[in-house]
Amino acid sequence: MNALCRKANPGARQAGLSLVELMIALVLGLFIIAAVIQVFSSSRLTYSMSDGLARAQENARFAMEIVNRDLRMSGGSAICAGAPLEPTIWVDPDDMPEVAALLDGQMSLLGWEYGNSGADDDFELDTAIEFGQASDWSDGQSGLPEFLQDRALAGSDVLGVRNMHASDSDITGCNNNNINAANIGTCSRANDGDNPPLAHGVQQGDLWAVVDCGGGFMDVCRQTNAGSATNLNCAAGGGNISKGGDSWDIKYANQTELYRPEVTYFYVGESQRTAGRRALFRAINCHGSNIAAGCRVEELVEGVESLQLFFRVDGDDNLYAADSIPGNDWEPVRAAAVNVIVSSPTEVDSAVREQTFSLDAGLTVSVEDRHIREVYSNTVAVRNRIKVH
Repeated sequence: MNALCRKANPGARQAGLSLVELMIALVLGLFIIAAVIQVFSSSRLTYSMSDGLARAQENARFAMEIVNRDLRMSGGSAICAGAPLEPTIWVDPDDMPEVAALLDGQMSLLGWEYGNSGADDDFELDTAIEFGQASDWSDGQSGLPEFLQDRALAGSDVLGVRNMHASDSDITGCNNNNINAANIGTCSRANDGDNPPLAHGVQQGDLWAVVDCGGGFMDVCRQTNAGSATNLNCAAGGGNISKGGDSWDIKYANQTELYRPEVTYFYVGESQRTAGRRALFRAINCHGSNIAAGCRVEELVEGVESLQLFFRVDGDDNLYAADSIPGNDWEPVRAAAVNVIVSSPTEVDSAVREQTFSLDAGLTVSVEDRHIREVYSNTVAVRNRIKVH
């Protein structure tokens, strides 16, 4: 019989997978999928932690560079014949007390210590957005400056420094013949201080200093008229004290040099870019409860959670918190130890865990969450206050 015509054997069955074999295959497949997921999750966590740490390190280095630069150059003054001049300060200390204090030629910096975060303390850092009371900080005599209240966050110190920058403008004094006049006329240095008058560009509310090395004079005021004016005005009532009977009998001419004094606060506040995040801020020539004329506020680095400061006094190897400077005398402070704690932009850890950091002067700071952090520490000498023997 032809094979094509044969009928299939009704007893024959097609071979295939049994139920047991199918279940074993499914279990093996699940094991493989679980292993792949575990490797993926582990790789993702490792990448997130590495990226978070890199971002924190980058921000920490940037923050330290900015703070160190301003701190290193703090306390500078105009130099005439190799010697610094002592300024006459006309800025009203009642109007802006910390700013006026730092403008003193003997001062270079001030610090405000947040309570219980000093030498040999164990401090638990709460990274929530919480503003402390002014009395939570101290420079040894008083609490936080008014401007920083409701701006500086709890758990971080505050630093104030004073710098004196030579102006790049082509300005010199002229037409200054009136005794006790509250202004200094300005003309072009390129024109050898002769007429016509030239606008100085110092905006209303800004600080300015003029120097006459020939006469050994230096005066510091707040500008009370517009930057388009052709005279630097030091009238009382605009943040300056009254000259009264004091002599302004100085004929500022073509030897006059214009400087820009800056009193800068570094503090940790709430980021304006990312809600709920901390950031390092710099505020320049600010006072009072509002952002007044001449005040500049800059958000520098997001993720800076705490700034911890200690200070070294001339002839003393110890590190002191701001509220324990010997005799509360800031004039002999010659160096500052700066510590910043910076967190990753996002949560990267797989679980909440406590991190503990050892900072200068025996301070230990602990914080608990899913972020990863980097700590940078550095001691900066105040170059303008170091005495060379």
